[in-house]
Amino acid sequence: MPREANSSSCIDWLESAFFGEDLGQVRVYELFNSNEDVYEWVQVSPRFVGDTGGLSFGWALSLSGNGRTVAIGVAGGKRNGVDSGYVVSYHENPDGNWTRVGKDINGTAQAYWTGDAVAISHNGEIMAVGSPLDFLLPSSKYDTRPNDTSG
Repeated sequence: MPREANSSSCIDWLESAFFGEDLGQVRVYELFNSNEDVYEWVQVSPRFVGDTGGLSFGWALSLSGNGRTVAIGVAGGKRNGVDSGYVVSYHENPDGNWTRVGKDINGTAQAYWTGDAVAISHNGEIMAVGSPLDFLLPSSKYDTRPNDTSG
């Protein structure tokens, strides 16, 4: 069910937890005023789960100001070597469904820990990604608007 974009009775928050084989998971909740002074956290996203154990899915998180876009750091990702890391992002569509946004942002080499920190703009269209051990990464701009990623 779609949520009101400017609801004054809600606050979004994130939960990141590690379970099983260190797969990691992220869920988005919204605080609803269900009955005068009674507030309740309601899950508004699916459970985003890491696809392989040991990658630290959910190591870092950022939620846009409107609560519609989430960036998830996977600092231990192995796409370009052990601990190269990457970041994935999801956006909530007007129909309430969450879909993957743009291309993943991948660390360029082993042990760069890309995704160690992430920050996303209020509208969810600009993202900063921390890669603490990557001293050689050229400047890049990543735009989280669907199908519009460059670097």
